[in-house]
Amino acid sequence: MVGLFLLVIIRIFHLLAAITWVGGMIFFIGALQPALKSAVHSDQQRLLFSLVNDQMREVSQVSSIVLIFTGAILTFDRLSQPHLHRIYAVILALKVLLSVIMMVIASGLARRTHRQKHLPHWLSAPYVVLVLGLAVSALAVILQVIFDVSYGATS
Repeated sequence: MVGLFLLVIIRIFHLLAAITWVGGMIFFIGALQPALKSAVHSDQQRLLFSLVNDQMREVSQVSSIVLIFTGAILTFDRLSQPHLHRIYAVILALKVLLSVIMMVIASGLARRTHRQKHLPHWLSAPYVVLVLGLAVSALAVILQVIFDVSYGATS
């Protein structure tokens, strides 16, 4: 019973870290960037973007640590289940790969943003990180469905 309770707590932390990561990117791209661009002069804009990037980096780093730690535990737990389909492991590997790519891009987000002036805004690091985060979230849902089906559960 303690093991089950611990897994629930780990899943909750994993989910909260993922929500924080993806939700933070949605807020940054969908609300904060447009608001700052329209409401603030360029000198103030650079200062505010720098301050926000610093805060986002801290939140992102904490979320990354939580996701890596809890993800490793949850991966071990799921892969040790006897009735798991092989496709589960393949999709999980893809999810982990996309997560690593996302974290690597995000780790240099502030530096890369200034060097990507020649790219369309939708190819900038924040957008790529957001798309990867959404893809990883979709893969998590797919993995849950595969896991449920492998145990005979249907929804």
